[in-house]
Amino acid sequence: MGRGWPVVKWIPQTKTTEKDLARLAGLTPNYRRVRFEEIQANPPQTLTDLAGFCGLRPTGARIAKSAASIRPERAPEWQSLPGETVRELLNNHPMVEKLGYR
Repeated sequence: MGRGWPVVKWIPQTKTTEKDLARLAGLTPNYRRVRFEEIQANPPQTLTDLAGFCGLRPTGARIAKSAASIRPERAPEWQSLPGETVRELLNNHPMVEKLGYR
C-alpha cells in the first residue's frame, strides 16, 4: 500500500479508542474531543475554546504565545498521499472517513 501503510496499521487501534471515547462521552459532560487538524487550522481559537472548556481564563498574550508554538505549515502526511491510496484507504477502512480524513 506504499505511503498509506502507517495509517492502515493505526486504524484498528483507532476503532477501539473511538468506542471507548464514545462510552466515556456518554458518562460525563467533562469530555471534549479535539482533532489535531482543528488545532493546526486555528490555534488561537482552538486554544481559547479548550481553555474555556477547562475553566481557565488565559490572557490574550498567553494564548498568542502558545498558538505561536503550533506549526500549521507541517501538513499531515495523509494530505500528501496519492489519490489512489486515499481512495483505497477510504474504500477499505470506513473509519478513516468517519474521523474526517478525506
